[in-house]
Amino acid sequence: ARERDRAKAEQLKAETLNRFLLRILQAASPEQKGKDAKILEVLSDAEQNLETEFANQPEQKAQGYLSLGFTYFSIQEHEKANSLLLKSLQICDSSLPSDNQITSNTLIVLSINLNAQNKFDEAEKYIYRGIELERKISPYGSRTLAFALSNLGDIYLRKSKITEAAKPIAEAVKIFSTLTGENDP
Repeated sequence: ARERDRAKAEQLKAETLNRFLLRILQAASPEQKGKDAKILEVLSDAEQNLETEFANQPEQKAQGYLSLGFTYFSIQEHEKANSLLLKSLQICDSSLPSDNQITSNTLIVLSINLNAQNKFDEAEKYIYRGIELERKISPYGSRTLAFALSNLGDIYLRKSKITEAAKPIAEAVKIFSTLTGENDP
């Protein structure tokens, strides 16, 4: 019964965030914003609504900031992405359990965003923490862990640390191979 109740609570959280994101996307329609609506306006509105809509729901708010941060990263608005991802991380660190998947994802995306800005030392700091957390969450490996390890390898390569890059990249390949069932000879 407890497991069922927890699953229902998780489903409700996901549905609440999905409804929020759907409203944001609908607000971007030409009927609502006009035909010249800019993605940055829509994202800015989403950020403002996030603060009020999830004021007392830290998990949803952290996930919302993570989603917005990833979106800003995707459109190469790196500084804004940093700001939102750091907000997500602050909420995770202050309000969520230490082994939360949102925290792991935020650390990894923040590292990738910093790596894209050539801020390798900062990126490395966050990816180490993300990898450590992801190993606790998924001790047998996960796509997220493999992705994080490949990002660490990329950071090392971009810092010209070729020898150091080999180990996390090899581990990432091994995890991906295990998860997909593909074994290259």
